[in-house]
Amino acid sequence: MEVHTLLRQLITAAAIVLGSGFAVAQDKSMDFSNETDVKAFTTAGKVTLDPAKGRGDKGSSLQIAPGGKATLKLRDTDGAGKVSFWVFDDGTVAEKPKERRGGPQWGIVDKDGKLLVAGVLYAPYLGGDTGYAASEYAPAKQEVPWGKVTHLGLKRSAGWHQWTMNFDPDKGLTMAFNGKPVTRYDWNKSNVAGFAGVVFLGDTEAGKSQTLWVDDLTVTLGGQMNVGPVPPPPPPPVVPAADPKVDSPVKLVEAVMAQHPRLVFGPNDIPRLREFSKSEQAKPFMALFNAYAQASKPPEKAGFLTDATDGQRQGYWRMPTVALNYVLTGDKGSFDNAVGFMKLLLNEKNWETGEELNSGMSAANIMVGAALTYDWLYNDLDPEFREQFRQKLLLHARAMYHGGHLKKNPGTHYWQNDPANNHRWHRNAGMVLSVLASYTGAPEEQWLLNKTKEELEYIAKWLPEDGTCHEGPTYAIFGNSYLVIAMDAADRCYGTQFLQQPFFKNAGKFLTQSLVPDKQNFFHFGDAGGGGLSSYSYFLYRTAGIHKQPDVYSVLNEAVQANGKNFNVTAWMPLIWYDPTVLDGKPVELPKRAFFDDIGVALIRDGWTKQSTAAMFKSGPFGGYELNKFRNEDGAYINVAHDDPDANSFILYKNGEFLAETDRYSQDKKSSHFNTILVNGMGQMAKGRPEGGHWTQPAAGNTDMTKMAYVTAYKEAGDVVIVEGEASGSYLAYTDKKTGSQRPDLEAFRRTFIWVEGKYVLVLDDIRSSKEAKITWLMQGPKLQAVDEEKGTYTLSRENDNCPFHVVSEEPMTPEIVVSAADHRSAPLGWQQLQLSGTVKAVRLSSVYDLWNVGDVKVEMKADGAGSATVTVTGKGINDTWKWQSAKNVNTASVISGSRDGKVIAEITEADTTPHAK
Repeated sequence: MEVHTLLRQLITAAAIVLGSGFAVAQDKSMDFSNETDVKAFTTAGKVTLDPAKGRGDKGSSLQIAPGGKATLKLRDTDGAGKVSFWVFDDGTVAEKPKERRGGPQWGIVDKDGKLLVAGVLYAPYLGGDTGYAASEYAPAKQEVPWGKVTHLGLKRSAGWHQWTMNFDPDKGLTMAFNGKPVTRYDWNKSNVAGFAGVVFLGDTEAGKSQTLWVDDLTVTLGGQMNVGPVPPPPPPPVVPAADPKVDSPVKLVEAVMAQHPRLVFGPNDIPRLREFSKSEQAKPFMALFNAYAQASKPPEKAGFLTDATDGQRQGYWRMPTVALNYVLTGDKGSFDNAVGFMKLLLNEKNWETGEELNSGMSAANIMVGAALTYDWLYNDLDPEFREQFRQKLLLHARAMYHGGHLKKNPGTHYWQNDPANNHRWHRNAGMVLSVLASYTGAPEEQWLLNKTKEELEYIAKWLPEDGTCHEGPTYAIFGNSYLVIAMDAADRCYGTQFLQQPFFKNAGKFLTQSLVPDKQNFFHFGDAGGGGLSSYSYFLYRTAGIHKQPDVYSVLNEAVQANGKNFNVTAWMPLIWYDPTVLDGKPVELPKRAFFDDIGVALIRDGWTKQSTAAMFKSGPFGGYELNKFRNEDGAYINVAHDDPDANSFILYKNGEFLAETDRYSQDKKSSHFNTILVNGMGQMAKGRPEGGHWTQPAAGNTDMTKMAYVTAYKEAGDVVIVEGEASGSYLAYTDKKTGSQRPDLEAFRRTFIWVEGKYVLVLDDIRSSKEAKITWLMQGPKLQAVDEEKGTYTLSRENDNCPFHVVSEEPMTPEIVVSAADHRSAPLGWQQLQLSGTVKAVRLSSVYDLWNVGDVKVEMKADGAGSATVTVTGKGINDTWKWQSAKNVNTASVISGSRDGKVIAEITEADTTPHAK
């Protein structure tokens, strides 16, 4: 370390005294070799010399313990100059680096006490564990440094680092780190025009804290600053004064254009709606509707400005309820309450604040309610008030499109990148209804009318024909409700036929088939948190009504009768959408098998009562095929945050309970939560992405995710259903950068799921690795017990039932029963999990599940040669033989044939290979 005279002051230039009291240049330097340097500082907390921690081989440094502070006053006024010092970072990281916390900081202080510091800052949006940030704040007003924060893009590393802050009188402030410019810091965004002192702040004292060391401080004091920060010019307004003119404006249906209401029903429909509301069919809905109407009053405070749930409550639940109540009954109190909502919204400048100003989820829901209320009350509103509110609707429709769809507002823009995001559908509903309700035909309104139709056409183009949602059935409900009301209004006003598309025809099939047999719950995949049909499911009355699907009506009617409390808040929907001419079907006659190819899900059951038995098998890519087709064509980032790494997994259900289980709304998405496999302890990953984390991310680069997993064959043969999946593309070679753990890629992970109704479920697994690896086969449930581990017999059980199963392997596999990592919103579910592990290059396993409790069901597997085996299933009254020939490659189905008493009961061949596998 270079030795200096303590607190030495050298005159390096003529002492030209300026009128402001500045000297042209003064140098100060400290090497912290004795207490004189410390005494020059004003300190708080523990600030001492550390004789064992100098920069280099010898000497000492200034040590600031957690809770400490050291300030060196240099002058009374702010001015130019240069400050340089060395800071030792020992790499300590807070226990919870994503929680807000100020760590060690260092920099300058101005005459008013405002700090401009760099250092270790922790927050959900900062990487305080890995990098440095700069902040600007006044401790007297802010205890934590969140006033002006800049992530500097500098990686933390243990050791001494030099920091320099140079206030050039003519150029302003620049920073340097280890002699290199800090390019991400922009002084023009600062409010600090000069400096009067130097400051060092210790870490907070709570939790895992970090000690700060400082050495070799040098200061050159300059004169006054000749320049100040020059803020960049303000950006153009999010919502321009006017929209562009269009040459070919879209036209609304002439009859609709001339009237209000116009969005989801017209004036001629009102007598029919009133008559239906008094009918026997409407009684369940009216009871819920009338009860909720009592609560539908304008709020005293606009909580929806910052609370998206309140946005739904006021905009999607209460406003339409009270407005429709007036339409149906003429109740004056309902009219006054509806107008009260409108007055509240008219007086609020914004309908949502924050980053997504007037373009977030809350604004979207408020716009739905505002547009419907305006449309339904139109003819009875005061004309002047009505016009003011119409202009307000138009303004917010423009704010949604410009700020949201065109990404002019800040934020992550997570919903604008792909057409299948349910949050986008919420926003579209608000925008579409507001545009169509407020449209008068004026030229200045035509551009947005065109853009709104284009947006709906874009969404409709990429809807999967099978009516599915890759995020799971609960998210299908959450999104489809808004999608349907937007498309319904568009079909009425634009004259489109969106609701005639296959997606809407099959949406009811997907949701009803996704229910377990007692229809009180869904099979779980994606971020499904539990439960079944709910208030947002009412859109099914519209889609199933158009496509004349009495079976869907029957399921929804039954759900409303059984779980009324879950259907109250949007009970206004069936009063508009219920079609009395769609005769009620019988739930017990619903199809018992369904395959949804876009997401690779097969749903199988033996009936539709609580005592029935059912299963789900899933093997598909993140996002499903239609969304990946969009990604492959467009190159866009797609939102698959709610998808799970669950390819080739399955669930078993019986007598009202899940026996073979999965996770719920996981916040640590890993294949170890599912009945699938691990390779060297690692699960399924998209290329370039690690496993785990709260949200799933799509593959990096131009990787085609449809190669991750797919169903190779699906076959129904009476009581037998065979579905086969290939998921080796989800197990690519990988090296964990943090731990150094590695795994080779799989050449095959073929799983064949065979449902033999009333007898057993047989699962055949063919796993082949490019190199020897530890393969772990997983099976989990609420309770799992070993009957005879040596023979491979176990039992899955729950309170009301159980399912014995038997698993055999061609290679030695070591069993262990552990507590599963499966969670629901970070809370462990406590499932017990069987892990069969073996270090092999290739292995085949056969497992059989006595789902109907036939008794003594066992499986035997005998190799017949390369890739060929005979699998025999026996039990009470059972003696079936399955010939199994492994698939010749990952793109074709296996050849599997089952026989009983010399007769083939079911088979799959290469000819049964699905298009997605090819």
